[in-house]
Amino acid sequence: LDMAGVSNAKRRLDELLEARQYYEAQQTVRTLFYRYMSRKLFGEARDILRGTIDRFFSLGEFDMGGDLCNLYIEYLTKSDTPKNTETAEVLHRLFESFQTNPSRYKFAKLAMEWCEPIEGERPLWGLEIARAHCQDKDYSRAQDYFMECLALPEARTAFGNMLADWAQEGYEGEIGLFIARPVLRIAIDYSPAEATAVFNTYTMSHPALGHPPPFTDPLLNFLRYLLLTLERDARPLFELLQQRYAAALGQDAELPKYLTKIGERYFGIQAAPSLGNIFGNLMRGMLSGPARA
Repeated sequence: LDMAGVSNAKRRLDELLEARQYYEAQQTVRTLFYRYMSRKLFGEARDILRGTIDRFFSLGEFDMGGDLCNLYIEYLTKSDTPKNTETAEVLHRLFESFQTNPSRYKFAKLAMEWCEPIEGERPLWGLEIARAHCQDKDYSRAQDYFMECLALPEARTAFGNMLADWAQEGYEGEIGLFIARPVLRIAIDYSPAEATAVFNTYTMSHPALGHPPPFTDPLLNFLRYLLLTLERDARPLFELLQQRYAAALGQDAELPKYLTKIGERYFGIQAAPSLGNIFGNLMRGMLSGPARA
């Protein structure tokens, strides 16, 4: 296309949108975009994308708009647009415009990668994506993203509330299990402060709890005492808690593994070598033969 052809294509685009021929309109925009980009007409490439994205979203054509949003990330990359909070804010607004359309996740991944060097942006995108998965009730994926952004106070509150919602889909006796792994993981990856914030939100938000401790569920009481223990140098109490609540901890075979890591981090307790490792070392020593002089 020469520039006269570009002018005709833009006129054709308006006609296609008016006629609700959205696929053809999308393809026309893609053609115009790559024509502009090949000539380094970055402003024109940006404007044709943003204008059509807004049109598609206003019409509820989120898949079409989402495809062009992904092209917008390509524009930012190839035009060497400075990575700053102002541009990141544009991307956040675009993400919100998707509403609940599933195509938002691909865009969010691309946007997060582009924003990576901007200070504070990765946890913000983690929180945005986590909240989106909560809307879809995909709590497992939401949990993974929450774990990336708990430096943000609002993320701790949102995570605790999500876990309370998720726990209501389980059995009554699992009320402690839904919060146990997350709290232990947070204590390992962050600090007792973040873990306590999530725990307190969970216990105050769950309709079966919603009151100060002590709790009727032993695992919840263990977690409460554990978090208090981690705030001080109290290795004997840490070990005593595990003995006293051994039955509750036995509900999930993964919990002792997390507690081993917590013991290493907070109290310098070295994990005992497993029997498998001991046997393996013994066999390697036997098979290696005597050392040569």
